[in-house]
Amino acid sequence: MAKKLYFIFFACLTLTCQTNERKLIEFKTDTYSIFYPSDLKLDKSKTDGTEFMLFTDKTSQNDNFIENINLIIHNNYNSNLKGYVEYANKEIRKVARIKRTEIINNNGIKTHRMIFEIEENNTQLTILQHSLIANNKLFILTFSSKSKEFSTYRKKMEGVMLSFKSLIDNDIMLPSRL
Repeated sequence: MAKKLYFIFFACLTLTCQTNERKLIEFKTDTYSIFYPSDLKLDKSKTDGTEFMLFTDKTSQNDNFIENINLIIHNNYNSNLKGYVEYANKEIRKVARIKRTEIINNNGIKTHRMIFEIEENNTQLTILQHSLIANNKLFILTFSSKSKEFSTYRKKMEGVMLSFKSLIDNDIMLPSRL
């Protein structure tokens, strides 16, 4: 009997921990929404022109860079995605090494995905950017990571980025599975 109770307790504890790990939170405004795991910290202070920032925890006291996602919105954007991609590729090549640039279909919405590497404050960073245009607004979601930790965070953080949806008029993006 004690073994059965111990097993039930252990199973419930395990399921509870797994449920807490997977808890998603929605951050929603009149313009957009995004889902993120509860272990990320949300900053809505609009620092440095961002709409929001999502941060990971430091991995140690010596961790000199906290991985993050941020959103920047450019209003009254009067170009199409093709024009933006040409411009972005040209400008990024001036300061960074582009590893990949492509148009992806995120549930019916064309999105420019770019991965590039740049050095900042003696730290090698890898950046993943998703850009899309909806009703003359350019949405740029950016995930920044130390290059050596990029593969550790990429799947989780890109899942967050793929959950982004524009809520402007009927131009709605459906979220991908995280």
